[in-house]
Order: sequence, then C-alpha cells, then structure tokens
Amino acid sequence: MLERAGLRLHIESLFSRENFWGLIKQYKGRVTWIEFELVTPNMANISNTLAEEFKTLAKDTNASQSNVQLRSDPDSALNIEPNDPQVKGLVDYASEGGGDISVKIRGLRKRIHTSSAVRETEMDDLQLTGPTAQVAGILRGLLK
Repeated sequence: MLERAGLRLHIESLFSRENFWGLIKQYKGRVTWIEFELVTPNMANISNTLAEEFKTLAKDTNASQSNVQLRSDPDSALNIEPNDPQVKGLVDYASEGGGDISVKIRGLRKRIHTSSAVRETEMDDLQLTGPTAQVAGILRGLLK
C-alpha cells in the first residue's frame, strides 16, 4: 500500500539525547570528532529541530540519509555546548528520527555510538485498528 503511494517505511532505533549530552559533559575537552547520521523522515514534529538550510539541502537532493562530521585539530578538542542551536538541532533530530551519533574521545580507542544506548519498549501483544493518525498517535505515546 505504501509503495503505491510512493512512500517507504524505515524503522530505526531511537536513543536518548541525554546520553549524548552526558558523554559530552563526561569527556569535556577530549571530544575530537563527532559524526551525525541523520535519516530523513517526513515527520513534521522533528523537522523543526534542524536548520532550514539543512532541511532544504536534504529535500532538494532527495537524500534519505545525511552525515555531518565535525573534527577538531589533532591537538585540540571540539567545543560542543547544549545551548548551540545548530548542534542541539542535530542531536534532537538524530535522537528522534532514528539516526546515530558517533563520538571519538581522545584517549579511547573506539568511537562511542549513541545507537548503543537505544531506548527500548517491549510489548507482548498489540493489535491496533482505526484511523492512521490515531494509530500513529497511540504508537508515539507508547514509545515515549
């Protein structure tokens, strides 16, 4: 049914933005690299978190996934603050849109992925019927 309407459904894990900001706080002065992997959903409730230029770029290029990478000079660290609207928008969008953020910390060998801190909701049995908007609202409420 979705294909006939020119639509696709991709299901991705969500993560808690608080975990990302906790990492940034814990390793302040040691974060050398951050990569944001953004899935381009058509969900108005999260699209307003991104800068208008980025939304336009993704829409104009028909991108279904975008990556934004920030790297510091090898001898310094990134200055990442929660009150920076661009960074906050990227974090919020990735966390609510099923993307991932990987963080490289000076002194640690592996990158840390926010997708390893996935929010989980387990349901034994669920049957929903009704108008699409109503079912989507119920699912959103269950997954918060």
